[in-house]
Amino acid sequence: MVTVLRTAKVPRAVLKSSALRRRKNNTMLIIAFVASAFAISTLFNPTDYSVSVSKELLFDSPMNAGNAWILLLEEGKKIMNIKQKTFAIIEVGMNSPDQCIAAAKNNFEAHCIEPSPVSFQKCQDGIQKRTTQDVQDRIRLYNVAASSTSGDVVDFSSSGSTGDMVGGEGSDMWFMTKKKSSPNTATFTEDSGNIVKVKTSKLDDLISENVLPTTDILVAKIDVQGFEPFVFEGLSESIQNHRIMFFLFEYWPKGMDFMMDVPFDGDDICKNSVKIVKKLLHAGYKLFALFPEVHPHSYSHSRPKKNPKWQKESASRDKKLKQVRNDRPLNDLMENCKWYYKLEREIFPQDDYYMGFWSDFVAVSPKAPQIHSFEY
Repeated sequence: MVTVLRTAKVPRAVLKSSALRRRKNNTMLIIAFVASAFAISTLFNPTDYSVSVSKELLFDSPMNAGNAWILLLEEGKKIMNIKQKTFAIIEVGMNSPDQCIAAAKNNFEAHCIEPSPVSFQKCQDGIQKRTTQDVQDRIRLYNVAASSTSGDVVDFSSSGSTGDMVGGEGSDMWFMTKKKSSPNTATFTEDSGNIVKVKTSKLDDLISENVLPTTDILVAKIDVQGFEPFVFEGLSESIQNHRIMFFLFEYWPKGMDFMMDVPFDGDDICKNSVKIVKKLLHAGYKLFALFPEVHPHSYSHSRPKKNPKWQKESASRDKKLKQVRNDRPLNDLMENCKWYYKLEREIFPQDDYYMGFWSDFVAVSPKAPQIHSFEY
């Protein structure tokens, strides 16, 4: 039985080890960026947003989050086999059970968090239907909202969609508008009647209470629709102590500014996003910015997907994203963050799309083990 504590999809094929072994080309990409992390030391001033340094603060990677997750599991499994011990993983913001199942099937102790009661039930049912008892025994599910505090209650939009978010009635993430202004009341609601109360938990507390001190945590994957500043605020102890080897998290400056009530045309944009990156760098983590992304419906929400014009626009957008990725600033944290705003305002202007652009980031702890295969 799946253990339930109430306080982006991966293809089904990744659940099979044979499928993992076929991803040799992408494996070389993650090997390259992880190996670089151990070889490069970064200098920065943790109190300054505009940083001049002799080496880059961020490192570019052509990978996407799905491949990074798969390959981290693959490499982590190799370490477990060598050390003859079990690692834990943490997934914050499930929506689908796929990635949690993938971890448990590869013998990880999986701690998977989903605040939406509707999505939580869907994930719980999916795990029970699709996995054997031994896999279920390695999974712990938490129906809480990871945040900066434990034991509080937040409003949550719970329709079961990928747009479910911390927040209350009156805010719309798709259009980036609010009727009520509060750091904890921003949400993309498909139905304003789906607002529920959800308990909060600091990840530091969840880890200390549910993961044995002797169990190493390979990776924490965090995708919480702009609520990342609150989640990382509740991870201070784990970050400082390098409790987690790798972080894989969504870096969405506009979404985070929206959640924090920062005007998009003001001087305070990006400060909360940069604060997360600086926190990790200050603790000695190395940061890799993965491929820039945009909502898949950015060119289709007002047009049929089969429309040749939409297909042409999407292909053109993807091609141009590959080209402009090389212009992403990597030695100035604030300029790097503002680059995502620039993508929306200057490079890909669209009068009926408001959510902006983002990337996933990988953070590598200085205590992360060097696996032999990372060196090649």
